[in-house]
Amino acid sequence: MASKLRPNGVTTPILMLTALNGQEGLLSSFDSVTDDFVTKPFQFPELEASLCALIKRNKGLVAKKSLSFGEVLIDEKTHTASRNGRSPTV
Repeated sequence: MASKLRPNGVTTPILMLTALNGQEGLLSSFDSVTDDFVTKPFQFPELEASLCALIKRNKGLVAKKSLSFGEVLIDEKTHTASRNGRSPTV
């Protein structure tokens, strides 16, 4: 079960295939710490698209890794900012 994996540090994306649908099914899947779900019956292109999206999110390929505005660079992965290559002092 996914709920036993997460507390042990397992971060592998989990896609649940379920016969449940609707809001109740959606909420129960996320309560069980799955990352996404596909309801049965499903078409293989739908399953493939969900798997590809999970892999992209897991690899950090969904959002850009950094944004720059002139001299300012914001790293979205590390949640840090720098100006002219230097981090601000607090």
